[in-house]
Amino acid sequence: MIRFFLTALMTFSIFSAHAASKNITKEKINIEADNLHISQEDKQAIFSGHVKISQGGVAIGADKITALFDGDENDFQSILAEGNVTIIYEESTASGNKAIYDPKTTEITLSGNVVLLQGQNALKGSALSYNLETGDINLKGTESGRVKGSFTLK
Repeated sequence: MIRFFLTALMTFSIFSAHAASKNITKEKINIEADNLHISQEDKQAIFSGHVKISQGGVAIGADKITALFDGDENDFQSILAEGNVTIIYEESTASGNKAIYDPKTTEITLSGNVVLLQGQNALKGSALSYNLETGDINLKGTESGRVKGSFTLK
C-alpha cells in the first residue's frame, strides 16, 4: 500500500511533459519523515515532520503528507501535502502551503502563496492547478487578484 501511494505521490513532480517522458515513477522511492502513522480504520497513512520524498531526480518536501485510500488500500482517493510544500524537478521549483492530488481527475492543486520558479523566471499566484493528462496549467491571481511574473529574456 505505501509503495503504491508513494508512486502516485511522485506525480506531484510532473510539472512538464518532459518529466512524464522520463517515466520517473518506475525508479526507486526514498522517503524520510520524523513519524509515520497508518490507520486501517480511518483508511489513511500520515507522514509527518520534515517529510522528504525523492524519486528519479524529483524531490517533494512538506511538514505533513496524508494519503487517503478506499476500501482497497491500493485504491487511493487523494494525497494531501501540507505546510511548506516544495516540489523540485530539474530546474523547476513549485512551492505553496498545501497541495492536493486527485487521481480521478489527474489534477494537482497547489495553494497558498504559490511560487513557480524556473531558472530566473518566476510566477506567483494564490493557487495553481496542473492536469497530468493534458499538461494544462492554471494559475489564479494573488490576493490583489492578479498573477505576477518576472522573466529574464535571453
